[in-house]
Amino acid sequence: MPSTNTAFEGWLPRVAPEGVSFHFGRMPFSRATSIENALEEMESEERAAVRRVMDCEPDALLYACTASSILKGVEGDRALIAKLREQTGVPCTTIAEAIVRAFERLGVSRICIASPYPAKFDRLESDFFNSAGLEVVDVHGLDLNDPADMCDVPPGEIYRFARSVWNPSADALLVTCAAFRGQSVVAALEEDLGVPVVTSLTASLWAGLRIAGVMTPVHGFGAILSQPGRPYD
Repeated sequence: MPSTNTAFEGWLPRVAPEGVSFHFGRMPFSRATSIENALEEMESEERAAVRRVMDCEPDALLYACTASSILKGVEGDRALIAKLREQTGVPCTTIAEAIVRAFERLGVSRICIASPYPAKFDRLESDFFNSAGLEVVDVHGLDLNDPADMCDVPPGEIYRFARSVWNPSADALLVTCAAFRGQSVVAALEEDLGVPVVTSLTASLWAGLRIAGVMTPVHGFGAILSQPGRPYD
């Protein structure tokens, strides 16, 4: 995960089923350059971060950066997953793939996206999920460039922003970025909009649990986590 992320480590252990543990390897993410350059530089630390996490002998591995997958594109993301599986010998996924699988499991394909990203990344994000088999009917971002700023957006602001950009022609809402604390308002958004809502963090938790063979539902954070457990396939 990027070194700037302050949303992941605190939330996952608080809400996961008893007995599940999480272990994190951070990759340096420079705030002194563009997002694109910082993501490319971050990849040079990928192998070392994975090696440190593997000392814990995990049952599953998640590459926790939505923007990195978006920049790589669908084929690049799949190549990353294959490389990680070969390197570690354990089941692996990325946030972006987990999001696609989550919507497949929910039986929806037309989505509206709310993100913290600048417009150029929203265009890449739309292209990514369209190429992955979803239909993006609308995408809006907060135009933030600093990942620390993305971490600091209060859940109430995320709720209001997501409500304001919702397009009723979609079947579901996606709130992206693992630094964006949208998981806190998923239940409220699902109740208000009457559709499934998936975030980078809820998709990550769902995928990680199912890959590791944990089928226990997690309630209070949206339909994907509260469903009876089925294997991640």
